[in-house]
Amino acid sequence: MDGKGTFEYKADKLLSIRNLEIKIPVKSIKSKEGKKMDNKTYDTFKADKNPYIIYTFKNAAVKVNASNIVTIEASGNLTMAGISQAVKLSASGKKLANGNLRLSVSKKIDMTDYKMEAPVMMLGTIKVGKEISLDFDFELDKTKLLGLR
Repeated sequence: MDGKGTFEYKADKLLSIRNLEIKIPVKSIKSKEGKKMDNKTYDTFKADKNPYIIYTFKNAAVKVNASNIVTIEASGNLTMAGISQAVKLSASGKKLANGNLRLSVSKKIDMTDYKMEAPVMMLGTIKVGKEISLDFDFELDKTKLLGLR
């Protein structure tokens, strides 16, 4: 996963995130069913022409409470298989003692909204549902964020 954006801090507190772009390589998706299903998934995502899943937003609301619990609400565009849709994402997590932010995001997406058909294998005996779940847990490094102000 790769990302870039503008992170506004004041007195060591994250106030806002603007102009964020997150890129996830399609070929980083791995199935429990093995390499053949992975390849079918890459075909579904049209990975040769669209190698990334991309989420962008202009501005996100950031809240940090007294217990250092962080919530981020963003409305942006999610692009998969060359199709973009408006998507709201929520991230939650905690500001760590070292100043880093540990965040989690979970969102269910319907593949048909992106004109994708769920991949199948072995004449349909092995298949993926049309709904996929995007789940991410990550840590934002304070020292790198401060350089992005």
